[in-house]
Amino acid sequence: DPYGKNNYPELAGRDGCRTPIPWDSDLVNHGFSSGANTWLPAVIEHRDMAVSVQWDKPMSLLNKYRRLLAWRRMQPGLRESLDIQILETEPRLLGYIRGQDTHDPLLFLLNFSSEIVHQDLSKLPRNSLLGHSDFSKPRQFDDIIEMQPYGVYIAACTPGSV
Repeated sequence: DPYGKNNYPELAGRDGCRTPIPWDSDLVNHGFSSGANTWLPAVIEHRDMAVSVQWDKPMSLLNKYRRLLAWRRMQPGLRESLDIQILETEPRLLGYIRGQDTHDPLLFLLNFSSEIVHQDLSKLPRNSLLGHSDFSKPRQFDDIIEMQPYGVYIAACTPGSV
């Protein structure tokens, strides 16, 4: 962060919101650096988030991201298409369809609020919920879906519905 270095301490730059990746909880600086001093500190509170700690835990954030990336690679609507259609949804949601120009378009709903939001699915392209265990499982009442705070809903669109 040259800007931060040149203007510190008057302007801190972006380093205040960045931390080194903790690779190994047993190594100095969590394996990020073997140096005695690093520009960004490897804080003790991040030791339990080290890759070495998460590696063998199936429900760790590291392994959830691995499964998410593997799932993404299997989705033609994400892999083969740059097409995106923004949808009209409840105000606190972002809704869009990716891959409308493929045989496997996907519907995404993202709740960016700290509150539960209800969305009428009948106003969106017909779809079916994907069975991916790492995505939140929203409650559904007929055509109304209950989105948890900061929740995600991903559905496969019925071919020809978009």
